[in-house]
Amino acid sequence: MTLDGVKEEHQQLDPLTRLHTRHRYLASVAARQPDAARMSSTTEVRIERPVSATELTVTTVTTTFQVPVTAAITVDGSPFWKWNGVRLRTTA
Repeated sequence: MTLDGVKEEHQQLDPLTRLHTRHRYLASVAARQPDAARMSSTTEVRIERPVSATELTVTTVTTTFQVPVTAAITVDGSPFWKWNGVRLRTTA
């Protein structure tokens, strides 16, 4: 079984600033292999002003065993900051 979706929003914050958000997700699981369930998401936030644009992108992939996350910020299309991390899931 697979479920996917996209949500977008666009807002005028003030006369010179626009905010754009986009969230995409995908979840899947097979009846024969429920331990292979997986969900991924990408969230993009973009702030546009007359002189610059800043974008934050965060991607996750969640499985039964781990959750890797990547986050990146660009300013006017140029890389500004990036972070990668993984959290291993353990049973209690």
